[in-house]
Amino acid sequence: MPFEVRLQAVPRARWGSALQGSSVRAIGAAEAAAILGEAGQLVDPLHLPGQPDAPAERATQLVLRSVRDRGFRAQVLAAYGYRCAVTGFSTPPAESRALLDAAHIRPVAQAGGDHVRNGLALSATLHRLYDGGLITAEYRGGRPELLTSPDLGNLGLTGPGGTLTLTPGLPLGLPVDSRAWPDPDALAWHRSQVFRG
Repeated sequence: MPFEVRLQAVPRARWGSALQGSSVRAIGAAEAAAILGEAGQLVDPLHLPGQPDAPAERATQLVLRSVRDRGFRAQVLAAYGYRCAVTGFSTPPAESRALLDAAHIRPVAQAGGDHVRNGLALSATLHRLYDGGLITAEYRGGRPELLTSPDLGNLGLTGPGGTLTLTPGLPLGLPVDSRAWPDPDALAWHRSQVFRG
């Protein structure tokens, strides 16, 4: 495929640990144009729907979003001690980039913010379940507890290691500092707008 040929141009010496967990690399405008040209002009990168028309403004927004996302991720994972709030799976900070996600409780596009209280540290699988509305949380007795959708049981999440079992009512693992605990209003928004309860 034309995309892969161009994107595989990373020198072999930089593969693996040399990329430090990066699954993507920066490309210049000429290389992006070549990739899109080979894709049959499917998308004009300078005029995406709902995006600013000026290339410089678009580039500035992309850089600011990337910086904002990294800052949010770093704050959330540090607050949760590099541990998944649902499974308790923990990882050293240096490995967290590949193993843990910082999930927005309420997406920025839906008036959520990039602050710790609008985030949960989740493994990649749990993050996808959360974004898909198959799990959520609500405060009960002063602490957030896991809620699971009836649709979750229909997925048959079984593999060689067994079945993924998530117990409703399981207390979430929370940051030591209670000021970083999930915002109850953001959790309520997720339950009413995303959760398939």
